[in-house]
Amino acid sequence: MKRKRLSWNAYLKMIADLGVMIQKDKAAHFDHILAINRGGNIIGTILSHTLDIPLTIITATQELKGYKNVLLCDEISDTGLTLKRVALHLNEAKINYKVATLHMKPDTQYTPDFCISTIKEWIVYPYERED
Repeated sequence: MKRKRLSWNAYLKMIADLGVMIQKDKAAHFDHILAINRGGNIIGTILSHTLDIPLTIITATQELKGYKNVLLCDEISDTGLTLKRVALHLNEAKINYKVATLHMKPDTQYTPDFCISTIKEWIVYPYERED
């Protein structure tokens, strides 16, 4: 599969663009950001500062309680299975949520509410090794 390396500058610009997209959604009111561990860490941290919303780093299998309206962040909706798993937990806990990713694959099983780009290539994010 063709790989595409994303530079730090391009990555940070995409996160800034994602923040603008979220701010423009007048129906979106979040009291917390949940970032899926590893891929969502940096995105969640930057969006937390940009949107002035508290951040918690979570795992895909973590039980979620005590939240009301959350923004769930990850870098990509690839197969969509991770996002589907977390969405199931959020639904079971009766938590309102929207999902934000930088990328999604055309054949993903989970379409995010906010996404910068649909890609076919394998993305190598700037914090990842290319091996």
